[in-house]
Amino acid sequence: MRSRTKNGRSSRATDPIFLIVSLDRRTFRRSAQSVASISCVSTSIHDERGVITGDRKKIHDKLFHLEHKLDALEDESQFVATDRMSGARDLVLAYGVAGNAARDAVDALRAKNHAVNLCVVECLWPMPEKAIRRAAEGCDRVIVPEHNFGQYARELERILPGKKIAKIARVDGGLISPSRIVEEVAS
Repeated sequence: MRSRTKNGRSSRATDPIFLIVSLDRRTFRRSAQSVASISCVSTSIHDERGVITGDRKKIHDKLFHLEHKLDALEDESQFVATDRMSGARDLVLAYGVAGNAARDAVDALRAKNHAVNLCVVECLWPMPEKAIRRAAEGCDRVIVPEHNFGQYARELERILPGKKIAKIARVDGGLISPSRIVEEVAS
């Protein structure tokens, strides 16, 4: 069964529906009404000339090329920077701009003779699971400062069962301070 959308395009009930995220409330409201029927959320794929394509064969080939390229990466430790300390029971694991605050916090904690490990992830996906597990060895708790609602911390709960994951989430546009991380580690 085909129907016409407001922009005149034809669609079928079985076609994937893509969620349009926009600051325009009307656009978001219209898209959100279809959330129950979303089967795929996707980003754009570009062809060999760098032009966005809708050609399903090109999309398929490009995605499989990327998957094989990522699978070929044997040493995922290249995606993390770790600084381990003997006897540390806490690991501060951060990425992005929170990594700078994490480095400063770990320096401050060590200056106060608190043994703490540091892991700064430089590539979120594919998640460097083996390298993160190595960084967390011997630690009871992983402190995760991140500028969102704690999505990466949830992934860490999945790959680090048995470890206590402490989230430090900030979503107001401000930066997480080193003192906030120090406070969490010291608690």
